[in-house]
Amino acid sequence: MFFEFVQIFAKKIGRDKNSKTKIDLRGEEVIRGVGIDMVDVNELKRLHEVFSENVFCRIFTPTEMERSRQSSKPIEYLAERFAVKEAVFKAVAHRTTKKSFDFRIVETLNRPDGYPYVNVNDRLQAVLDNANVGELFISITTQNQYITAIAIAEERMEVSICQK
Repeated sequence: MFFEFVQIFAKKIGRDKNSKTKIDLRGEEVIRGVGIDMVDVNELKRLHEVFSENVFCRIFTPTEMERSRQSSKPIEYLAERFAVKEAVFKAVAHRTTKKSFDFRIVETLNRPDGYPYVNVNDRLQAVLDNANVGELFISITTQNQYITAIAIAEERMEVSICQK
């Protein structure tokens, strides 16, 4: 969707050079929200030592827990997912009518090439619909014991094409 949007604007904002088609983009915003969060892996390790895995089962999805057990660095894996949950919450929650949602419904998985993505389930889709968010983009980076995640919530755009 974002690539299509850039293509549209690259063609002289609203005019397709190949035809007399007028492109009408509804809405004033494209980015609905941006969220960023940093997690200290050492703090998450401390929580794991104090509360064991039981507390993590209340924060992470079963798939996230299972994949963390398969990881060579399970605490770091979960720290990445926690940072994404917080970043998505910051990018989206302020756009919902309740101004909040249970960020435990945010599940981060990886594509075959390793690129992370948010797996949008029915509960999260309802939140995104309420916030008029069409797509989420995330990025995760690690520096020493710190994990940082950023989330960009893109508006669901309605594009109508009218022939002249």
